[in-house]
Amino acid sequence: LKIWKTAKKIDGSLLRVQEVLFSPTYFKKASAEEKLRLFNSLLKGYQEEIDNLTKRAKFGENTFLNIYQKLYEAPDPYPGLASITEVVSEGMKKELQTRPTEKLVEGLRKKVKILQVKLSEKISLLETDDGKIRELTEKVNEQQKLIQKLEDDTLKGYSSKEWKGTLFDDWDISESTGNELSEEIRQLKEKIRAQTADLEKTKTDNVKLYGKIPGL
Repeated sequence: LKIWKTAKKIDGSLLRVQEVLFSPTYFKKASAEEKLRLFNSLLKGYQEEIDNLTKRAKFGENTFLNIYQKLYEAPDPYPGLASITEVVSEGMKKELQTRPTEKLVEGLRKKVKILQVKLSEKISLLETDDGKIRELTEKVNEQQKLIQKLEDDTLKGYSSKEWKGTLFDDWDISESTGNELSEEIRQLKEKIRAQTADLEKTKTDNVKLYGKIPGL
């Protein structure tokens, strides 16, 4: 409200100043009779404007003193501003410390590449072991079939050299006695047991290898 009143006073004062400034020009052009009539009015206008300017100066002085007094009595803002600045500074430092740096990101990328290479190597080993398992399984199955056929034919008394040569290829099975044939069967079984043990060991190693792969 004070600001509005002050603005109104300033506007009114400006209008009166314009009137006072215009009056001398009109006064000079007026006739002698008019000058005599206007003199008192012009003098009164000057006096009123001087009074108004004095009041405005006093009002401005009082306003300035009031504002200065309030600012003088107000607490010093520097400690509060310094505290806020310190808090903001500490917050920025913590943020910069927790923010991942370019060096840290590059280190993580290298670790990821190393893990990818190790994972690729382990997968390659697993694929190799899977192939070995399949190969051993096929050999065991084939030899088990050969044993079964050999035992069946032994019981039947079938001992054709031509048949055995076709069935066992490079295996040297004598047809002279049943004891020699039984020995061949025993050796074949031992071979199967050895290959079966190898197969089980490969499977166990494979399971351990799977367990070492992260995420599996």
